[in-house]
Amino acid sequence: MHKVLAVAVLIVGVIGFNVWNTYVPTSPDHSCTVTGKDRAWHHSKNGSSSQYRVYTSDCGVFKVSDTWAHWNFRSADRYGALQEGHAYNFTTYGIRFGLFSWFPNILNAEEVSK
Repeated sequence: MHKVLAVAVLIVGVIGFNVWNTYVPTSPDHSCTVTGKDRAWHHSKNGSSSQYRVYTSDCGVFKVSDTWAHWNFRSADRYGALQEGHAYNFTTYGIRFGLFSWFPNILNAEEVSK
């Protein structure tokens, strides 16, 4: 019985964390200088997928992807508009969680002068 309860608590915790990670936006209160961009590929037995990544000198690594949760479907345009060496205020959601290679997702980027 205790094992079943522990598994149930774990499952609810993982689902809750995923919901929180998807819906909680962060505020654009800092500017980040883009130092690089790439497209990371993941290959599995079910096929391949890719993820746009943006590297910054002062804010870490972000991803740029479409999201139903925020009704945001212009990730390719947003990714293409970001320029290396330029500073942006990012509106993001999610957190960096290295164990699962999760990155905050950029919802909006406004260029700022540094």
